[in-house]
Amino acid sequence: MKFALVILFLSSAFTAAAQSKFILIDRGYERPALFTDSIDVKLTKKGYFPIHYDQLDSLLTIVKEFDNLNKDGQKRRYFDEDEYKTVSLKVSVANVKRAYGDLYNIELTSMMPAGDYKLMISDASNTAYVNKIDINHFISYLKTTVKIRDKSSK
Repeated sequence: MKFALVILFLSSAFTAAAQSKFILIDRGYERPALFTDSIDVKLTKKGYFPIHYDQLDSLLTIVKEFDNLNKDGQKRRYFDEDEYKTVSLKVSVANVKRAYGDLYNIELTSMMPAGDYKLMISDASNTAYVNKIDINHFISYLKTTVKIRDKSSK
């Protein structure tokens, strides 16, 4: 009987990601993402950023667009915010003019049933190099989350 309960518990834990409605992403990109059916306000206050489960691939694609901000800033590239909008994700981009190239304030907004949640992807008060490191770290974190999701859905 105990063995059957252990097997049932383990199988439910492995399929939790496949049945989830939301993914809670750690704002510091350190803790593993949480796959859940509801958004816990306590977890969002502890540094988790919620997105819809089916928007993970879209988020990764959007963030990859900002991978070369230092070169984009030197070319003074303008980002059209409408290109980075999905059903529940929105990106706000503000150019900050500098003498040797633009810097960018990039904010990601996740529109949830309980309200909107914001995550700063790039901060113009940092250097382009620091922002590039942060964005690359976020991209690798999202890729790891995709691998976990894909592994648990098999």
